Amino acid sequence: MQKLIDEKKYDPKCEYCRFGRVPDDRKSVLCSYKGIMQLDDSCRKFKYDPLKRIPTKIKIDTDFSENEFKL
Repeated sequence: MQKLIDEKKYDPKCEYCRFGRVPDDRKSVLCSYKGIMQLDDSCRKFKYDPLKRIPTKIKIDTDFSENEFKL
């Protein structure tokens, strides 16, 4: 079976783990195996969950000149 997401591309962090729950304060992770962990920590039970990762926003350049739109 082919995987849609390359799990090895992402650094293991408890923030993205399937077993971790991030509370509203976003200062720690509640792990079902290890208890309270930091966002950047990880353990051997790490399983990547793509729905927990918040993608970085792309900055769009808005400094256009009128000459760029002429034919």
